[in-house]
Amino acid sequence: ITAKQAATLGVKTVSLAESRPGKGVALPAQVAIPNSQLHVVSAPLAGLVQSALAAAGQAVKKGQVLVRLQSPALIEAQRDFLHGAVQARLARETLARDEKLFKEGIIAESRYLAAKSAFAQAAATLNERRQALRLFGMSDAAIGRLEGGQVLRDTVEILSPTDGVVLEQSAVAGQRVEAGAPLYTVA
Repeated sequence: ITAKQAATLGVKTVSLAESRPGKGVALPAQVAIPNSQLHVVSAPLAGLVQSALAAAGQAVKKGQVLVRLQSPALIEAQRDFLHGAVQARLARETLARDEKLFKEGIIAESRYLAAKSAFAQAAATLNERRQALRLFGMSDAAIGRLEGGQVLRDTVEILSPTDGVVLEQSAVAGQRVEAGAPLYTVA
């Protein structure tokens, strides 16, 4: 159409305004996240969500604390670990003593072998209990502090497994959760 026809029809034109950050054009779309980049963060044990430190849509870094979870089961697991550490230390001392006595010919080989077997069993039990604490979210440093200072903690910090964005928050502060319950989805 000509300019005269446009004026007669009441057609007006305006220059496009510069777009402002945060304001975009909404288009129908769907975001598909590859399974390899999707992480569901679950409660490693039953307990009470003491604090939820991230919200849906928030960017998080790998290792950032997402949730603090209080659990009596964590105290029991730490107690079992400390008991296993004492048993392993006692078995190691007994083995060292019996090995020395066996080399000197004072005790029978069967007693030395029994001490060796008891130490191996105690060490395996301690390793199993250490692995359980790791599964419950305790770091090696925290386990070392527990073994050195023997101070039990009732709270475990659950960390983000990757850099990403929180897609979904499934638990809130004050909520009781069962072991394996989803807490966050991070991608």
